[in-house]
Order: sequence, then structure tokens, then C-alpha cells
Amino acid sequence: MAARETIRPLGNTQQSHAAPCVGSSGSDDCDAGLLRDAAQGNAAAFEKIAARYDRAILALLLALTGSEQVALDLCHSTLLSAYREMQRHRAQSMYIWFYRLAAGQWLAWAGKQVGTGCGTRAPAGANGASQDMPFPADSTPANTLGTLSARERLVFALKSDQRLALPTVAQIVDLPQETVARIFTRAVAKLRVSPLP
Repeated sequence: MAARETIRPLGNTQQSHAAPCVGSSGSDDCDAGLLRDAAQGNAAAFEKIAARYDRAILALLLALTGSEQVALDLCHSTLLSAYREMQRHRAQSMYIWFYRLAAGQWLAWAGKQVGTGCGTRAPAGANGASQDMPFPADSTPANTLGTLSARERLVFALKSDQRLALPTVAQIVDLPQETVARIFTRAVAKLRVSPLP
């Protein structure tokens, strides 16, 4: 069976999703059996784990891309990546890991949009400096997030839309908390909105 077939399709609004289950040690203690089974290739166990995170990941990707189809594609790619990488998952919280995989999918997709025509900003390097980078018309959000670099948009969406704390955002984007705070402050200044408390 192909990997694409082993993961249930997203968008079933009838199915309930449990909240992410993160143990006090930062690992998902309550999912230990599922993690072990999923790492051994049990697709049903992986589906149970993925069901905890797929809606939050889809919401993040929708906020980033502004396109339901692109967000669904990136979410599916995130889940496939997680399924393929499950055996190598170690110690990191599943919650952080799924978000980190989605962030990687977003940044890779955003990087491929260069030269396609619509105009927004993208990071030039790890320091957060940005350069012009177009996005296709159907993926530019209706709001002003299109004025942000891909990294700024990611940090802003994680903090504002997903309402994650800066230390959590720093773990997801794998940058020091001070750097993430500067990126968020710069994004807020560009958008001319008040930061969330």
C-alpha cells in the first residue's frame, strides 16, 4: 500500500480530534504505546497520533498560504513526512515535531514560489533579512500578511493565529527565543497591529 493511502484524508468535520497530549517532560508520555507502534510501521497507530495535530497544522498552513488547496497539500505532505520519519523521532514533543515539520513544508513551498509573479517578501538568510519574493495570486492571503517575509509570516502565524508562547515558537522554528521575539516584533511593526498579550 502506498504511503499516501495509509493516511486518512483531511477535512472530515464529523470526526472529533483530541487535544494534543503533551506530558510534563515535554514528550508525549500518554502516546508512548502509539509512538512505539507507529515507529514500527503501524499506520492505524500513526493515524491516531496524526488526528491530534492535523487540524492545528492545517489551520496554520491555511493562515500562511491563504489557499485551502495549497494548505491541504502542504498538510498532507507534512503528515507523509511525519509518517516516513516516525522511526527517527526522538525525545522531542510530538506537538513541536508536527509543527516543525509543517514549518519546514511551508518554508520549502514559499522558497519555490520565487519568480511566479505576485509579490511578497521572503527571507534571504538566517538573520531574517528579506528580499522580494512573489507568490501565486491564489495563495496570497486577503489580509496584509503578504507584506511579511516567509519567516516573519511563520512566526507571526504561530504566535498570533495559533496563540503559541514565544519559547514554543522558538522551538518550532529552531531559533533562539530572542531572535524569534525580534522577528515577531518586526512583523507586528510591518503590519501595524498590536501584539497579543
